[in-house]
Amino acid sequence: MTQDQADNTLASALADAAREGPFTTLALALIMAQLEPTAHKGGPFTVFAPTDDAFAQLPSHTHDSLLDVEQKGFLVHLLGYHVIPGRYLAGELPQGAVQTLTEEALTIQHQGQEIFVNDARILQGNILTENGIIHIIDRVLLPS
Repeated sequence: MTQDQADNTLASALADAAREGPFTTLALALIMAQLEPTAHKGGPFTVFAPTDDAFAQLPSHTHDSLLDVEQKGFLVHLLGYHVIPGRYLAGELPQGAVQTLTEEALTIQHQGQEIFVNDARILQGNILTENGIIHIIDRVLLPS
């Protein structure tokens, strides 16, 4: 996959998420990262979409740098860390390490009825979109 295709599939997956709920900050991040979805959607993808409240929990310097046009590379990387290849309903999410679009791993843990992605809890899962599934999470996932 070329970088343009990767950026486009990421944009498509996140654009679907931004339309599905309280994701003003996520939608703004998509614009700031200059990721515009086009006809090549790719997928399927599973997106872990942080709410506006999740972005508000970030330290102010981290939050401010996300929306800094000069930090585009970091923002694209951060957004890609919220997307995994494949279409996984919440109950089907694999336990343990899973590779993201950034080729870094995040950790999924099933704890009773709750599912965690790194330290984020899935608040609402299984929002079906044209090219995947969205799970709303309560924290922004920060790559190491």
